[in-house]
Amino acid sequence: MVISNSSNNIKMWTNPSPKSLVKVHIFNYTNLKEYDNKWDKKLKVQEVGPYVYEESLERVNVQFDDDGNFVSFQEKRSYNFRPDLSKGKQSDQVHVPNIPLMAGTAMSKYHNYFVRLAFSSFLTGLDEKPFVTLPADKFIIGYRNKLLDLSQSWTRLNGLESLSSETVGILASKNGVQPNVITMNTGKADINKLGLIEKLNGKDHFEYWSTEECDRVTAADGMVYPPKLVQRKQPLHFLIPQMCRTLPLVFENEATILNGKIPAYRYKSPEYIFDTAEERPGNQCYCSLTSGDCPLKGVYNVTPCNFGVPSFISNPHFLGADESLLTAIDGLKTLDKKDIETYINLHPSMGFSMSGRATFQLNVQVQKAFGVYQLDRYDDGLLLPIAWLEIELNEKNLPQDFLNIIYEATYTLKGVKMAFEYGFLLTTLITLICIILVLRNTWERPNRLAVNMRDLQRQAEDNQI
Repeated sequence: MVISNSSNNIKMWTNPSPKSLVKVHIFNYTNLKEYDNKWDKKLKVQEVGPYVYEESLERVNVQFDDDGNFVSFQEKRSYNFRPDLSKGKQSDQVHVPNIPLMAGTAMSKYHNYFVRLAFSSFLTGLDEKPFVTLPADKFIIGYRNKLLDLSQSWTRLNGLESLSSETVGILASKNGVQPNVITMNTGKADINKLGLIEKLNGKDHFEYWSTEECDRVTAADGMVYPPKLVQRKQPLHFLIPQMCRTLPLVFENEATILNGKIPAYRYKSPEYIFDTAEERPGNQCYCSLTSGDCPLKGVYNVTPCNFGVPSFISNPHFLGADESLLTAIDGLKTLDKKDIETYINLHPSMGFSMSGRATFQLNVQVQKAFGVYQLDRYDDGLLLPIAWLEIELNEKNLPQDFLNIIYEATYTLKGVKMAFEYGFLLTTLITLICIILVLRNTWERPNRLAVNMRDLQRQAEDNQI
């Protein structure tokens, strides 16, 4: 289980053979003309898809420390479209929010009126509108945008931090080599720390939230969890760098996978991660440090760690969120909680992931700035759903080499455990028998000596006679 250059699992770790399926459900806005002309009071969306992509993960630039206790690496992801599993074509045209325009407007509100006016004129010159029409595949994997290109050039010219991706899209920031350098515990010194992320870009904490607990980085990477905690069914945490936080998982029940052949511990994401600060005081740390504003129930604000883009995460179709979010947009549906819950099936002894599913929705917020007229028609603070994603590792699609690992970890480990248990029992039994024989000899020796002495005395008496 230990991660090292000499271990048998290094190839599986650097280039895992299980491939997750990423199912993207896009919210297509269908009444933009009617809304702009004030014929319709609310925007209307129609969910299209899912467009399914197979995700491949590779760990690159791998470096071990001198003692072999830690390993640093970057993640490289790639996405392959699966038309056989998708409901729709890559060329489907969708009408979606113009994310660079939304981001630029939100940032401009902190500048003076003349800067905002100049920015509005700049948008007019580029013919940028609040919504764009794109092929589904480009909106998912990434597309070039003039506003983004110019802003990237400006930030580099001024020596500022720029976006890691040159394109805009749902999966654009995850496609290719990730900029984050992850430092992970190899488990060499302590197997119960195997897979724990110790540092991100050389730091053991974020700098976005108001408490150390919310800023902490130490957590699992989502593939392997501390075996001891899993065996005891204790709460777990895994790190999502794109959300700049760790997310909890709680034990739900004992389950089975692979047609009931393999036992599993099912963990799920608790509902309280999207609770308000009033409902769960621990969520207070995720409120804005500058304004003090807290997000509504059912959403999580990722703007601070997303280069200022007003981004929010929620459940699909705002399930369980504040009623105002559901009624602000037409076309949202009421989903069954069981159909979209986030869960993971862990190996009961080893703690590695065998199958599971994660679901979440991406939203962008309208943040108006006086002088930027492009967003005059839209309500300030309106949350626009972009898409919801379902990332699934299905047990039916697991490759044979990974299945072999699962079966060996289950049955070989069980056999070794039984051998140790019965071997220990047998050793204990033999030891007890030996002790009894020794004690018996110890007890019988004085008796034999006494008998021998009496015999000698009788012989002596007979000889005298």
